[in-house]
Amino acid sequence: MHGILGQKAARGRLGRASIFGLSALGLAACSGPLDPAGPVAADNLKILIDATLIMLAIVVPTILLAFWMAWRYRASNSKAEYLPY
Repeated sequence: MHGILGQKAARGRLGRASIFGLSALGLAACSGPLDPAGPVAADNLKILIDATLIMLAIVVPTILLAFWMAWRYRASNSKAEYLPY
């Protein structure tokens, strides 16, 4: 019975991988928003890139600080001084 369950799981993983691969292949052929076809589209691309960079400048340090806080004030860290008011 273990062999049958293992085969079903392998088929499920293969099915998900093939669906992901086919959808990635289909999307690779599309020309998207990063291929401007005129001056307005080029300006829109610049706005999109600028907004993404501004967002990353805020999100990346926030995520890094969240991981740092979780590591610094974990329960097993005896050196951390957490003094709530």
